[in-house]
Formats: sequence, C-alpha cells, structure tokens
Amino acid sequence: MAIESENPYALPAAWSDGIEGIPGCWSVQGDYLVVRENAVLPPVDLDGRGAGGPLTPVVLRLAVPAGGLAVAWIVIRAAIVIWCIAMVGDFWTESRSRSALVLVVLVGVTMGPMVASRLLRRTSKEREGPAFLWGYASVPALRAMFLQARRRGWIATAAGLLPLLFAVLNSGVRDVMGGDDGMLSPEWMVFSKISLGAMVLSACGAVSVCIWAVQERNWHCTQARDGWLWIKGIGPAALADLARRSITEPPPVVRRKVFKFRLQRLTLSEWRATNGFRPGAWWQTLLMMSRKPEGQEHLAFHWSERKWLEPAEGDPELVEAWQRDAAGTPLADWRMTHAERIDSPTRCVRSEEIAFLSPDGRHAAMSMVARVATGKGLLEDRRETAFRSWTENGRILATGNQRVSGPLPEEMEFEVRTGPPWEMAQWHLNRVAGRSLVVVDAAGLRRKEEEEMQRRHEVLEDAGIYGPLEEMEMPGDWE
Repeated sequence: MAIESENPYALPAAWSDGIEGIPGCWSVQGDYLVVRENAVLPPVDLDGRGAGGPLTPVVLRLAVPAGGLAVAWIVIRAAIVIWCIAMVGDFWTESRSRSALVLVVLVGVTMGPMVASRLLRRTSKEREGPAFLWGYASVPALRAMFLQARRRGWIATAAGLLPLLFAVLNSGVRDVMGGDDGMLSPEWMVFSKISLGAMVLSACGAVSVCIWAVQERNWHCTQARDGWLWIKGIGPAALADLARRSITEPPPVVRRKVFKFRLQRLTLSEWRATNGFRPGAWWQTLLMMSRKPEGQEHLAFHWSERKWLEPAEGDPELVEAWQRDAAGTPLADWRMTHAERIDSPTRCVRSEEIAFLSPDGRHAAMSMVARVATGKGLLEDRRETAFRSWTENGRILATGNQRVSGPLPEEMEFEVRTGPPWEMAQWHLNRVAGRSLVVVDAAGLRRKEEEEMQRRHEVLEDAGIYGPLEEMEMPGDWE
C-alpha cells in the first residue's frame, strides 16, 4: 500500500546535517497559516474540526508548488490522459495486436505523470523535494484520514483493474468467436456493451476518487517563498488557537540522549515477531534491506528521556480501553499508579503507557500503545498489554501479548499469551504461583521498570542492535 511505503523513521533531509536551531515563527492570515519551513508547532490539533481525543505528534511532508511549472505540468498530465483514452478507443476497433499496447498504456499512465514531473523539476531551477513541518493532531482525526485514504485507494485500484480485466478477456472472446469474423455476432455485441459499461464505470470511479480527494484535502502548501510556507486546510479552531499563541521564537534547543536502532541486526524471526504478517511492514522491510546499512538505522531516544506522568495525564483511549476490559473482573480493583510517554526524534512516533498495581502489590500490569502519524493519517496504532512480577532472587516474570525484538536479559522469563487482559492475567498468576514475589508500591514499580529498561538497553547494545549512546541537539518540547 502506497501510504505505508514511506519510512516514517527516516530523518528529514533538513535534519541530516545537525540542527542549528529550527525557526518557529508563524502568523495566521485569513484561512492560511504562514509558517517557517521546518517549524515545530505547539500541541494544537491541526485538524481543528472537533474530532477530540488525545493528541499525537505528526510530521507534515508538504509538496511545494512548482511555480511556473504548474501550467506545463497540467498540460502534460492532460496530454497523457487524452493519449490513453485514444489508445483505449483504438482497442475496440483495431486488431488484437493493439491489446498489448493498450495494456502497456494503462500501466504506464500511473508512471507517466511522476516521470514527467521529475524531468520538469530536474531541468528547471525550481525547487525539488518536499517541505517539512512538525505539529500535533488528534488521534481520531488521523485515524479517519487514513481510513478515507485507504478507501480511495481501493476504489482507484478497482477502477484501474477493470479496463485491464476486459482487455485480457477481449483476446479470449475473439478467439472463441472466430476472430474478426465473429465481431458482429449477437454475443460479441453483448460483450461489447458490458465492456463499454465497465470502461464508463472505471472512468466514473477515477473521477469520483479525484473529486473526493480534493473535497477532503487536508493541510497542503499553496505557496513557498524565502523559507516561508503558506499552508491551507488547517481547521478554524486550530488557526484561532495558533493566532492567540503566535510567537517570535520557538522553544530553546536542548541536548537529548539518543542512539541508533540498527534494524539490519535483527534476525528474520525477530522481524516476523515484530511486524507480524502485515504486507506494508514487510514491503518497508524489503525496501530497507535494499539500501545501504546506514539506511536501515533510525534514531531513538534513550529510555531516560521518557516523561513520567500522573495517572490523570494518561492517554484517555488507553484508560478507557482498560476500564472497559477490566469491568466485571478482579482487574477493576487494580490501582493505576502512573503513566509514561516518549516520542521519537523524528516527532512522528509517540508511545504511551499506563501502569497498574495489584491490591497486594505483587503484580503489575502495563497497557501500551505506539502510534506512527504523518500528514496522510495514522499509519500505525499498535496496542500491547503486559504483566510483571518480581521474585526475591531477582528474576523478572513477564507475560505479554506481543513478542519482543532482540535478546532478553538472562534474569527475565518472558512468555507470550494473547487474549483479553483478564485471561492474560489469569495465565500470568498461574505462572508465578508458588514463587517468592517482591511486594512493591507505586515508587517501587517505577524503579523496577527503570531497572528493566536499563538492563534491556545494555543487552541490546551488547548484541549490536542498539548503537552507543550519544547526545544530540534538538528543538525543545512545547509541553
């Protein structure tokens, strides 16, 4: 799927040579947000249409208008479409030798506009490449964007496959009916009408997808000049909030602990455990495997960069899901002790966690979510549930519904168990029955988590999956 083909973990080119300090000035002019390229906006829901829900960081990869090339670009696209329509028309009147040509044309029409655009930009002095902007959007709004984009993709795919299908069938039908001599038979006329209807339906589907995409077009850049972007499509509530918070300087640049996550060091089984059988994830993996080793690495924050939050600050979707799953079970008596949050250096991945402690203090539960978001919507919304207990002799007994990547510390016993949280909890409690367990309070639970994260980091660094720890200057957080 095209939406998943982008690597959301790759640092933009604007950050590749280090950060000198990202300008963050903006102003609101009517329904436009005029903002510095590479700016980091405050936590304001850019969708601004009242979707509600928690916010998550999002990176906007904005196509910059080609200036004087716009008219030429429109003419070229129109010429390509007209030529393809003419070829399809010839298909119904010429011999079967045109079938292969039409098939090539129908496939090539998907590549023609892109090739023409690249040639125009490379042979001109116009800017090539997108502009980047970092901000926030509500999770429900991003989820809806991704769903609508996927539906448009399905319709566009069906509209493109229909002509190809009937082009292939045409050759077989002609042979069955005696070649060109049977072209005027009643059966052929019926088939021709059906094929013509399929062509019309395909054209209507393509047009409807274009109209749908234009009507639901979200934030997009209409003009770029001297490092400033004119962005349209941001919700009115967001524009009003940004206008009230308009400033001249962004948060100060800070030094943060980061390391390189070397994806090429993972084994195939670890990739399968991490990504499951999602086609998009495996396609992205193949793309990364075809690159140089440095293209298979991405920056990640050290665990000490995470924010420890009060229970009331926990992700509302996670809290609601836990309460719903725990209702009517003993898990409803478990006490929420704290919440955690950590973003990625690329500001498009956010991980949230809420932690619970059993009434006797011998067991802990963690509910987690990792979200990957770009301007195209919420690309990933992965949930995980895990249970922990600690023995007096230093063993970590863990049960989770997701496999972990890479080796584990030798003192950790991890088992995978899927199902509702209470079924997982029962499995975990049966596992640890009869073991001498440590009783912890809220502060002790946080210490245990920190110790486990540090041990895991050390093990993965020893295995070469995590690179050495370093400090890097990055824009500070608004929150």
